[in-house]
Amino acid sequence: MIDYRKTVPSVYSSTKVPGNVWEIPRVRYRMPEYEEHPTQKPVTLLERMIKASSNPGDLVLDPFAGTFTTGFVAKELGRQFVGIEIEEAYVKIGLRRLNIATHFKEELLVKPLKSYDSGYSEKESAPMLLEK
Repeated sequence: MIDYRKTVPSVYSSTKVPGNVWEIPRVRYRMPEYEEHPTQKPVTLLERMIKASSNPGDLVLDPFAGTFTTGFVAKELGRQFVGIEIEEAYVKIGLRRLNIATHFKEELLVKPLKSYDSGYSEKESAPMLLEK
């Protein structure tokens, strides 16, 4: 990137000024951070956003918490977090991810096995996926 504001245009210091294009892959099923949500944001993206817009100890608000990735990252970075979510399935994920509770309405909160972790072959797990 070139800084044209100077009398003699020069290259920006890439260590000081972040670029305006962030190349962060989307969260995919086989990634360890994946949770059951159609629009889950990558941890890397939220780390960058939270670091840029808050300091340790600050309060981070996410009014559409989803799988609570923002809360997970905020906690890892030493921020306080308030998340709001209306869908019970996502609240359960958030409680588990943030280590707030191990049970919800007497249901044990555990991360579900992925089809490739279950010990079944792909041929055997295909009918199970269809049953869900």
